[in-house]
Amino acid sequence: MNTHLLPALRLLLVATFLLPAVPAAAIEAGPYLSGQLGYSKPVGGCAALPAAAACKEGAALLRFDLGYRFDRFFAAEVGYADLGNLLQSGGNKVKATAVEAVGKIYIPFGERLSMHYLLGATRIDLKRSGGVAAGSAYLRGKAGAGIDWAMGRDVALLAEVATCSRVGDAATGRFRPLTLSAGAAIGF
Repeated sequence: MNTHLLPALRLLLVATFLLPAVPAAAIEAGPYLSGQLGYSKPVGGCAALPAAAACKEGAALLRFDLGYRFDRFFAAEVGYADLGNLLQSGGNKVKATAVEAVGKIYIPFGERLSMHYLLGATRIDLKRSGGVAAGSAYLRGKAGAGIDWAMGRDVALLAEVATCSRVGDAATGRFRPLTLSAGAAIGF
């Protein structure tokens, strides 16, 4: 197992069992919109660049998803994420955006709290700026986990960690995007 994910997964598991599950109305089935803010990190990104280059990894993350919750246990989402300038080395920057489709499986702990696992596909676009501009797109599998806290029938707070397989080339560096995010979902 990848050791970069272990601290995030441990925190997720501890949070799942420490948060109280106070009875409330069940989360309604139907469409929802979610927005999340967070942090994206290119695991192994700076290691792929020349040792002499000063390198900065990571950026702020902004994500929007449109989903449909079938019941308390299953949902599907499509979304867009701006992963920011993941790598910055000298005057070069690697900006990443993603479009994704995922399925979610929920494990409820009481009426309000649930843990979810996600599995799907993501298309990551990398654009390099500075010097010679270059761009490339990668279609990869995506996996992750998160927790949801229902605030009522149509509002939930959520936190999530997700990753996919390596992307990039010699111009951008090869790395595996890791995202940590938190936000809210609103049903309509």
